[in-house]
Amino acid sequence: MKDISNNKKMDRIFDFVNFNNETGDKDQVLVLAKKYVDFAYPRDEESKKFQDLSHLFVGSEDSDDKLSELLMGLPRHTKMILQGIIGPKKKSISIKLKGVKTIAFKNQEIVENFESDKIQSKKISLFTEKKVLEAAFMAIISNREILLKRFKKCRQCGKYFYHSKMVDCSKRCGNLYRQREHQKKKEK
Repeated sequence: MKDISNNKKMDRIFDFVNFNNETGDKDQVLVLAKKYVDFAYPRDEESKKFQDLSHLFVGSEDSDDKLSELLMGLPRHTKMILQGIIGPKKKSISIKLKGVKTIAFKNQEIVENFESDKIQSKKISLFTEKKVLEAAFMAIISNREILLKRFKKCRQCGKYFYHSKMVDCSKRCGNLYRQREHQKKKEK
């Protein structure tokens, strides 16, 4: 089975969930909004949704706080889902979506796909956007080529990624982790 780490939708999810805006830069909030819209909405709806989010951002004095709260809540929610996939299996996370699961036959194999019902809401809210995010995420992971065991969290920096063999997100993080562990052993 081929490694799909080059899948653009998958890359967009990890760009979004690993996004870091510690400086609180307002322009970075719009970058995060673009990253979210890129993976959560179909191509024909992306620009409209980004405009809606941008208008929310420039509307009133407290609107940038509302947008920041919305866009910080969504990566947290995605991390919770990923942690449910990666983490210890003590408790499960349930995602209930309305939609249609289709099964197709291709090259003598069953190919499953999930399409969620369109979420109809003119109001932008964390609840509504969480449902959109869940539907987009489920559509991606319902692909038979996606193996849940390949979702990982870097031991060094905490970023999420998808890879078949790597334990850390990069060689640099792997080296830093091993050095840190070596130092701990030396101190004991």
